[in-house]
Formats: sequence, structure tokens, C-alpha cells
Amino acid sequence: MNYDYEKEFFNAINNSEDLGLEKVLFSKKNSILFDKNNEEKFKEVISGIGEIMEVQLKNYIGNFNDKEDLSRALVANCTPIHYKLKPYLEEYFNQKLFFTTGYVSIGNQTFHKMDLKRAKECLQKKEIESNHHVWLTTESMEIIDLTFGITTMMLNQNQFKEVLSNELFKPWMALISIHPNDLKGMEYHPLLIGENFYENCGFELSSLSKVLYS
Repeated sequence: MNYDYEKEFFNAINNSEDLGLEKVLFSKKNSILFDKNNEEKFKEVISGIGEIMEVQLKNYIGNFNDKEDLSRALVANCTPIHYKLKPYLEEYFNQKLFFTTGYVSIGNQTFHKMDLKRAKECLQKKEIESNHHVWLTTESMEIIDLTFGITTMMLNQNQFKEVLSNELFKPWMALISIHPNDLKGMEYHPLLIGENFYENCGFELSSLSKVLYS
């Protein structure tokens, strides 16, 4: 079966509605934010994202008295990090971004997979499954993922070394800002769309994990 991010994204909207979550209204735009054929523009956009991350995460990490550097704040915190930065990135890009829950695969390896059955159980128990992943999807159907690379490296170092040795893996995959069709071997698989899933599971979206700060 051919990889089709757009089809999976719209299936994820339906999944969310089937679970009784808030209805997601999505209108696709054809404009491209991350044009790798325009190197100057691409670097400008990535730099803009970096500046937003640095400013906002410094404020965020204040809760931990700056005990860790900015990169460690990203580890195992995909949900609150993308929630925190979403409005600032929406303002920067002047378009709506969609909170996307799903999993990532590179070659035959799968990372942070939660299926629909487990999602239903989370809603019933009001307890979130720790093995999940969140990123942002733009109206132009592109991916913004600020945490996958560093989290995978820190929590699954042996597995990450295998990924690094895979010829399909490129260094920029540590910070994903790209159209899914340009990932070349790396696939994002949406399961649910919107923050409402986490709210209904009793998850505090703005709370960073302190696991790695103890």
C-alpha cells in the first residue's frame, strides 16, 4: 500500500469524531511553507521556528529553574511542547495548525505507536498512554515535529543508532519541518486530530514531564 499522509490525516479526523471528540474543521491550502528547493527561504523559515522555540522554551523551562538545557526540555514532552508552541507558530505562519497524534516509522522500525483501541481505553480510564507521539500538521498538509529526534535519541539510544546508520535517514529529520511526501523513507501516521483527546483523558496539556529533571 502506498503511503498517503493526506488520506491518513482525514481518516484521523473521522477517528476523532467517532470517539466523540470535538469535530475538526479542516480546509486544505495548496501553498507550501517548507520549500526545500528554495534553500534561502527554507533556512529563513527554520530559523524563525528556532527563534520561537528558544524564546518560549526558556520561559517554559523556568519551572525547572533552568536545570537542563533547551534540548533536554524536548525529551518525552511532545504533547506539551507542541501545545505550548502551537499558537506562536500559528501566528508566525498565519495559518491554523492541527494537533496530530499518531506514530512514526522509518524503514521497518516503528516509534511511539498507539492504536485506536488503546486510545479508546485511555478515554474510558481517563489516563493517557505514555507511548504516543504528537506533532503539528499545517493547512498545507506539512509536518512540524519539534521533539522526535531528540526524544528517540535519548530514550532509545541503541535503536536510534540503527536509524542513524540507515541510508534513508538524513540529519534534518531530527527537527521535522517538511511535506510528508518529501520525507523519503520516514513516515508519519496520524491517528487522532485535536487537543480534545488529551483534555478528555485528564491530561494537563501545559505540564512538562519532570522525569528527566530529577
